[in-house]
Amino acid sequence: MSIPKEPRQLMINLMYLVLTALLALNVSAEIFNAFKLVDNGLQKSNRTLEETSSQIPGRIAELAKKDPAKYEKYITSANEARKISKEFVEYVEEIKNHMIAETGGMDTVKGQPKGYKDKDITTRYLVGKEPAKNQGKGGELEAKIKETYDKFLALVDAEDKPTVASSITVRIDSAYTTSKNKKNWAHFNFFQMPLLATMPILTKIENDARSSEAAILNYLAGKVGGEDIVFDKFVVVSSTKKSYVIAGETFEAEIFLSAASKNTDGMSISINGSPASVKDGVAKYSVKTGETGVKKYTAKATLKTLLPEKFRLMMEALNMR
Repeated sequence: MSIPKEPRQLMINLMYLVLTALLALNVSAEIFNAFKLVDNGLQKSNRTLEETSSQIPGRIAELAKKDPAKYEKYITSANEARKISKEFVEYVEEIKNHMIAETGGMDTVKGQPKGYKDKDITTRYLVGKEPAKNQGKGGELEAKIKETYDKFLALVDAEDKPTVASSITVRIDSAYTTSKNKKNWAHFNFFQMPLLATMPILTKIENDARSSEAAILNYLAGKVGGEDIVFDKFVVVSSTKKSYVIAGETFEAEIFLSAASKNTDGMSISINGSPASVKDGVAKYSVKTGETGVKKYTAKATLKTLLPEKFRLMMEALNMR
């Protein structure tokens, strides 16, 4: 495009460019705010899962006293599940902290990394200089996820593995294998991604580990007579397939009741007031995106317990943004 010789036209063109840039900045600010809100919601969910899971090994140990020789291995497995989850979450937190430190630390006033727009650190550190070689920290994280999945599954009795395997959510999403121009999992998730945009992705991976830990602990509790365990705190968890969506894409999430019994006959889940289909304690939610901005939905789960009193517990989900 040639540069206009008329000063007035040149000024109009420059004003148009400035306006376009300002619009882009406004959209970016809104999107970055959405990333922060999603990350905060996931962190809150992680804290709840951790609090709930911390109570289960003690209950398993108490129930195992009725036949120590038979149930001792489940006590050991419960403690191992806690250890696996703890080590994995600490590993992911180290990745986060390293990138935040490398880009100037945290802005405590805004509650976000000072270098929240930085794309170099995510690409250089997580993807690597030569993406095809998969030598960045993201490649190591991918291997760690697979290893953690295998460790959790190893705690399950052989005859139960086919059933329990699907509840172990810390795994590699195979979506990247069908994406064009994406060389590997790390390249698919982190290449040229702003730092703040990677935070909910990494927190979601931590959430998968916490959810997997809870699933394994509930399974182990069932093996030692978990029907005698009374969970007095529940939370509705929303696990999103992606931490962000582009206009026109489909937003997908799985909504489930943390620490619920395997018997879900008395469970119902509604989303924005409409009943959702529940399978194995999980309701799936998807909706087409139509505009930019922060959107929220409300999920409610109702569980009729199997206790003699048969009382009803109503759980209101946190607003997932």
